[in-house]
Amino acid sequence: MYRHINIKKALTTFSLLFMLLTVMAQTDETVTGTICNEQGEPLIGAYVHVVETKAKAVTDVDGRFTVKAAVGQTLQASYIGMLTQQVKIGKRPLNIVLKDDSRQVDEVVVTGYQNIRNRVYTGAATSVKMDDIKLEGIADVSRMLEGRVPGLSIQNVSGTFGSAPRINIRGGASIIGNVQPLWVIDGAVYEDLVHLSLDQLASGDAVTLISSAVSGLNPSDIQDIQVLKDASATSVYGARALNGVIVITTKSGRRESPLRVSYSTENTVRLKPRYGDFDLLNSQETMSIYQEMYDKGYFGISNSLYGRRSGIYYQLYKDISTINPATGTYYLPNTPEARADFLRKREYANTNWFDLLFTMKPITNHMITLSGGGKNTATYASIGFYHDGGWTVADKVSRLTANVKNTFYINDKFTATLSAQGNIRSQKAPGTLPQRKNNTLGVFERDFDINPFSYALGTSRTLRPYNEDGSLEYYRNNWAPFNIFNEYANNKMNIDVLDFKIQGEATYRLNDDIALKALLSTRQAYTSTTHEIHEGSNVVKAFRANENPFVAQQNIYLVHDKDNPLLQPKVGLTHGGLLNKTEASLKSLLARIAFDFDKRIGQHDLKAFAFTEVRSAERTVNPFQGYGIQYDRGNQVYTNPLIFEKLANEGTNYFNYHKRNDRGVTFSVNGTYGYAGKYVFNAVFNCEGSNTSGKGARALWLPTWNVGAKWNIDQEAFMKEYRTISRLALRASYGLTAKMNEEAINANAIYKSGIVNRHYFNDRENKLDILHLENRDLTWEKMYELNIGLELGLFNNRISTTLDVYQRNTFDLIDLVRTSGVGGQYYKYANFGDMRTRGMELGVHTKNIVTDSFSWSTSLTLSAMDQEITRLLNAPNAFDMVAGRGRGNIVGYPRGSLFSFNFQGLNNNGLPTFNFGRYPASQGELTNIAGADFLDAQYAKSYLLYHGPIEPRVIGGFSNTLKYKGWELSFFLTMQAGNKIRLNPTFDPEFGDLNVFSKSYYNRWLNPGDEFKTNVPVLPSQELIAKVGKENIERAYNTYNYSQQMVADGSFVRMKNISLAYDIPENFLKKVRLRSMNLRLNVTNPFLIYADKKLKGQDPEYYKSGGVSLPTPKQYTVTLNIGF
Repeated sequence: MYRHINIKKALTTFSLLFMLLTVMAQTDETVTGTICNEQGEPLIGAYVHVVETKAKAVTDVDGRFTVKAAVGQTLQASYIGMLTQQVKIGKRPLNIVLKDDSRQVDEVVVTGYQNIRNRVYTGAATSVKMDDIKLEGIADVSRMLEGRVPGLSIQNVSGTFGSAPRINIRGGASIIGNVQPLWVIDGAVYEDLVHLSLDQLASGDAVTLISSAVSGLNPSDIQDIQVLKDASATSVYGARALNGVIVITTKSGRRESPLRVSYSTENTVRLKPRYGDFDLLNSQETMSIYQEMYDKGYFGISNSLYGRRSGIYYQLYKDISTINPATGTYYLPNTPEARADFLRKREYANTNWFDLLFTMKPITNHMITLSGGGKNTATYASIGFYHDGGWTVADKVSRLTANVKNTFYINDKFTATLSAQGNIRSQKAPGTLPQRKNNTLGVFERDFDINPFSYALGTSRTLRPYNEDGSLEYYRNNWAPFNIFNEYANNKMNIDVLDFKIQGEATYRLNDDIALKALLSTRQAYTSTTHEIHEGSNVVKAFRANENPFVAQQNIYLVHDKDNPLLQPKVGLTHGGLLNKTEASLKSLLARIAFDFDKRIGQHDLKAFAFTEVRSAERTVNPFQGYGIQYDRGNQVYTNPLIFEKLANEGTNYFNYHKRNDRGVTFSVNGTYGYAGKYVFNAVFNCEGSNTSGKGARALWLPTWNVGAKWNIDQEAFMKEYRTISRLALRASYGLTAKMNEEAINANAIYKSGIVNRHYFNDRENKLDILHLENRDLTWEKMYELNIGLELGLFNNRISTTLDVYQRNTFDLIDLVRTSGVGGQYYKYANFGDMRTRGMELGVHTKNIVTDSFSWSTSLTLSAMDQEITRLLNAPNAFDMVAGRGRGNIVGYPRGSLFSFNFQGLNNNGLPTFNFGRYPASQGELTNIAGADFLDAQYAKSYLLYHGPIEPRVIGGFSNTLKYKGWELSFFLTMQAGNKIRLNPTFDPEFGDLNVFSKSYYNRWLNPGDEFKTNVPVLPSQELIAKVGKENIERAYNTYNYSQQMVADGSFVRMKNISLAYDIPENFLKKVRLRSMNLRLNVTNPFLIYADKKLKGQDPEYYKSGGVSLPTPKQYTVTLNIGF
């Protein structure tokens, strides 16, 4: 009996132990698998849990997961916008494919303040993933948005690194101010380093190299981009959102995911420009024109040897008048045979300046990223190095970027994120002086311009860079010897940028419905632009050119005694060279605390969001111009006092200091009510305060607001029978937004110190000039905007469409207003402009074919708008109206309209004639030739011809992506229409042997009667110039350059990018122990499909303004991505 009981106990104990071991074995078993969508793409962050044990896991960047479970248990997988799926756990790894839930797909709109589900969002916003728009070989993310977003216009007015493209959303909403949108990165406004207007962006000045707010942001660090367009979308930004908002979200690490390391390298080669693409004569054709000019009295020995500019004839006359000390004879015998042989060599030189000045040095971009996370942390870090060896011999760029973002999950209620971003840039550029606008003669001027592209396009191909012995060959420019390669060695510019940002965010959930959020961001940026001009440069030699009294009297760079104009001018820069240095800094701070409420009660959705925010942006600019620095003598300085006399006579400062501190505060309340997922109502109220405007309460504070509604029609019961319609929603919004114009700087009077000029030096005294009178009533530029939108999805969202129509009424726009002059200021800034913009936007995305091995998708964006200035008290002068730089603003026309002088054909001398209408001075003998008044602001509108706006009215993009197994082929087109372009001036009134001529000169006027056959003016003889007057000839040809003959249609269709990619097969990756490998070839800007034939090689987006500007090149990029 006892033994039986013991056996029973032993069996019972053994059974319990076996069961325990079995349970333990089941608990300890690990299940692995992957989750992907129907296209086979891994789903990152998909949620899995074991139904029986509640064990949970999240997929990593490859869609893989690991969870503890037992065979036979049930695993449930879910992902936002997809149908939840349950599978039984077996002995093999699980491969789960989730399908789209077309009725529940709901993208999240990131406004920078909130993440809002699209179904309850009433604004017009477009989201793009960085992976979908990234253009390898392009360093600036703003350029990648071209053609990707309806309503977003991007014109690449300059392709130089650091320069901003001309960006506006829905046509912009300011007349003379900056119309660039507001950039927001990870919830914090990213301030521009400098504020530039439309015409300044296209100026080519050195300041444009720091005009792009996001040039220091590595595109590989970006997750996605949201473009907020209407008043509802931008409402939380209130009085800063007039021009729209672009919100960038950077990448983050993922919680409970293994450490992943990736490396990518981009290698880009750019093609050199070719003369075959432009309408220019070669050296033989040019020499034939020179011969005609010689016969007409050009190239006299005095002007060629001692004039301001001269080319091959300067070299000719110098050689026949200069003795070679080695031989005791002249360098060139003064015989017809020797002269003919000299000119023949130049005739056949056919110098390819593009080949000499441009290079095929590669751009290399290297990027290393680390991403991963544990139970309580998630980390993302990256470092990138970008190096551009230089498209030209005068430029070079190196940029180092670093980014670290850590998210800490303190507990279930408290989350904190700490991030740091920084970039260092070192850039070289050709030495550049600021561009000037000569309103009298009607021309843009830049002294000593050595821009490689402008030089190659504008310099005669008869000139040679080197002599036969390999030494540099010089010609004459600015009364001094000039060689372009010598100039690049002695006239150079260095730009250094240091930009660093630290940001902290925290979220604390009081309960499931209420969260408190805080953000603190600080940024410091420092830029230094150093322009070194050495003694060997043409600039310094021009400051010393006084080889004879004739040259000295002409040379504007010498010191002229204005009290005794007959005295011989003196050299002011007797020793050393010049140093122009501009230092600029930005210190910004933003602090925000927010309250977020989100609760669902039955079928009622209640949301509330409130925040207060303070911000500060302190900018300083310190330009300095030094004279007499001796670079070859340890940078010793010897400054001749005469140079200061020259500066005082010209009213020029040799140093300055500008400081501006923008401070603001915002209070905002946002409420949303939704019923049954069908009806959504939203209201926003902001109150904004800023110190940048005037002094009164009306100027300091501004309330803005917005109301919006949305009807999710697809959620209605009557829509259930229409299975082809998977998404249908109608939304509308109306609101007030605003922006402070950067010109509003003088709530107080602004003074400038100076010295009164007296005959005797001892009688001079200090003075104060009034730069700006007090203008305390300046206030915000404001806009009312109505937007109506439709969202449509068909066939399980295989076709997705958005359509928006809008009207914007902007008012209180700031512009210059002519005053009586009381107080010493003829023009003042005032809020006296109104403008109306109407438009529509269409976005279509289709999944044309989707199979296991092949897919084909298409995206189309299309926007059209109409704009009109409805009120404006100031009228621009004629030059602003015809220049095509964005200042042609007239009531009844769009902002930035282009006008032209009314060309009436040639006269019997081959000179251009014009109709100046009712202009009072148009009655003289030569007024129909040289009667243009570029300063005329009163009558100009009556006789100038209107062509259209300089910014496109219609913009669009079209992309196709085809995927077959591991291969991917895509191409992307951009287009614009409805704008007009001022052609580059080709008729130089100062005809000389430095000029390159366009092929239009084939059809020039040659003999009486030709005026009935051609509209190309004559090359005037010296006799005709003497008869008409040199200044009149100059004015006539400048007027011709701004006539309707020199206008082209800006419409174009461009093949923007062609890309071919290949994913290395997984079985090979396992052998080399890599997680992923991808190889991609990109061709960017390969060709124009359509453009106006009148452009004749001119890029329809690029402004040939010289300085530091360059066009956007054609380039090839090879990219390798490796995941470890």
